[in-house]
Amino acid sequence: MTKQQRDSTSTRAAWIATLVAVPVAVVTGLLMLRLLSPADPGEPEASSSPSTWPTSPVRVDAPSLSPRATEVCRALVAELPETLRNQPRREVTAGAEQNAAYGDPAVVISCGVAAPQLPSNSTETVWMADGVCWLSETDDTATVLTTVDREVAVALTVPTEQSSPLQWASAVAEYVMDAIPAIPDPPSGCTG
Repeated sequence: MTKQQRDSTSTRAAWIATLVAVPVAVVTGLLMLRLLSPADPGEPEASSSPSTWPTSPVRVDAPSLSPRATEVCRALVAELPETLRNQPRREVTAGAEQNAAYGDPAVVISCGVAAPQLPSNSTETVWMADGVCWLSETDDTATVLTTVDREVAVALTVPTEQSSPLQWASAVAEYVMDAIPAIPDPPSGCTG
């Protein structure tokens, strides 16, 4: 093969490679542009999880609190994060210094509720969740977990549509422990 034939073959191969590479590069560029560009405002955004949450406040009660309970509850609510278990915090209709809510349907944290009265020989089941002892009561709409080992009681209301009340209790426990002192003699079943 002569030098001229080799040059001709090389030139032809280069043209073929260019003819293949240019369309592939254009298609790849268009796909990347489509993937990285914002969605058309007229198109609904495709998402597997909700990107918006209700903005209306969650209806809660705000009973009067003693000065000590007010101080403790303010400390608790001030420490709660803006997101809990991947659900955003929401406004409440009353008692923002003692109540907080997350997600939809709303999980509600109420500080300063009436403490459950458990006799020392109680057969009620209490649950330890990350160092905090909770009494669980469930009905058709929600599970209410109430602390039984804290100076000021906290209720955690988890609607049935939300998953695992004890996981919610675990998520809240560190804030309860930091803000609210434990009582000296907790009910049976709260140790360990």
